[in-house]
Amino acid sequence: ASSPRNVLGRGMLVILPVAMMLQVRGGAPPPPLPKLDPCPSICCRAFSPECLACAACLSVPAFCVANPSVAGCAAHIKNRGLNPQPLLSSTFTLDSPPPPPPEPLSPPPPAPPSYPPYPPQPPFAPFLGYKVFLQRRTWHDALQYCWSLGGVLAEVHSREQNLELQAMMPNGFRTWLGMSDVLSEGKWRWTSRPDVPLGYQNWQPNQPNDWRYQHCAYIERLDSADPVLATWADGDCRMRYQFACQNAIEPPSPPPSPPFLGFEVFDTPATWHSALTRCESMGGSLARIDSKEHNAELQALIAAEGHLKAWIGLSDEFFEGDFRWTDGNEQTSFTNWAPGQPSGGASWYFEHCVSMTSANGLWQDNQCREMLPYACENILHPRPPRAP
Repeated sequence: ASSPRNVLGRGMLVILPVAMMLQVRGGAPPPPLPKLDPCPSICCRAFSPECLACAACLSVPAFCVANPSVAGCAAHIKNRGLNPQPLLSSTFTLDSPPPPPPEPLSPPPPAPPSYPPYPPQPPFAPFLGYKVFLQRRTWHDALQYCWSLGGVLAEVHSREQNLELQAMMPNGFRTWLGMSDVLSEGKWRWTSRPDVPLGYQNWQPNQPNDWRYQHCAYIERLDSADPVLATWADGDCRMRYQFACQNAIEPPSPPPSPPFLGFEVFDTPATWHSALTRCESMGGSLARIDSKEHNAELQALIAAEGHLKAWIGLSDEFFEGDFRWTDGNEQTSFTNWAPGQPSGGASWYFEHCVSMTSANGLWQDNQCREMLPYACENILHPRPPRAP
């Protein structure tokens, strides 16, 4: 034959080496080349690992590691203790088609939203002391009043503060604290830090019990609960108790009262509100009493006119139990209540207006619609003529 040729036999692939081809052409054979690999140079009766490894230009171990499913490779792997591992897609293999091209990478999922960390809570405001107010208010009214003074309803964070507050309660009566569970039933919190659970607590036995929607806390001296400490209980926020403010700034002093020009007692009976209107129409106001001497002076005038009692300018018509003078809406600094007064009367009496008795100069609350003589002060206009 004049050219290299492949001869197919029965299941046998015959490959003519270069040296044989040169002899066919009639030339002198070249010197034998060194054998560089152990692959058979003539034929492979079957797809043995040795033949396939040679065709892939790999050593048999490397080929079997990449193609462990080829017949005969299992023995090589077992005898040599090899670890079958697939080679990269660029490696030539015969037992499987080349892998498909890698799919384009999908964009990474969006990162979860990052929330700023919860800001650290500031510490409780520095404690600057308590101030107890004896006028009775609802819990919410007391809270608003303390806010108006730049403070908060009293908070108690230790036994020492509990003792300090109870020492300022002159009567041991129920006094509102700045604590409630209105936001979440059973979770009692101080109003200045509604997100912080209570630390120090000093509840009475079986308190808080949430009886009849009691959501606001008060402190009272109850010897049966603790002979030393005033203890806490829950109450109806609509009830009117005295209260204590914490860190309250004293309000500015009111302007000075006009000079006292004396009292005038008028015989014509009038309701409390009509008497107030008549006094103001004469440039004055219903009588205000700031001292024991003024009280004795007015008592003598009422007795001289022959009256049993007369209206004075004090009432609690705006806040039950919070008696104030009409001329400046100021609280009472001097009082001269009769025993058991102010009583408030039964719930249907509405006794909100105050009169003075002529017998002893003591005060009592009455229904404002009663018809009584009245006492004015600081009248500028001439006294109206008496009725004949």
